[in-house]
Amino acid sequence: MIGKNERRIQAVHIARNFKQLFAGWRSPVSLWRRVFLTDDEERLRVSAERVLADLRDFCFAHPNNRRLLFSQDPLVMARRLGRREVFDRIITYLNLDEAEVQKLMEIDDGN
Repeated sequence: MIGKNERRIQAVHIARNFKQLFAGWRSPVSLWRRVFLTDDEERLRVSAERVLADLRDFCFAHPNNRRLLFSQDPLVMARRLGRREVFDRIITYLNLDEAEVQKLMEIDDGN
């Protein structure tokens, strides 16, 4: 059985490893780009396309879902707008051109 001190030591080691892993990535933009773009940062990873397609639908960013963005309930509306802002922020960080965004809007996320 692991004691409290041993757990703390493990947690400190894990935290230090994560800090070292992300040490060179100072800005959130570089982190998002590292997650979604290929190593040469020229195109989206295949998995990123699927994830962004799912987020597109969840965040009401797909052109067919934009009418669903609005609601009579202000709390529902605020939540939906918040989701949309998150999607827009990710797309902005990735600095995708119009053709890539259009392709993203046409991707079937498999669901």
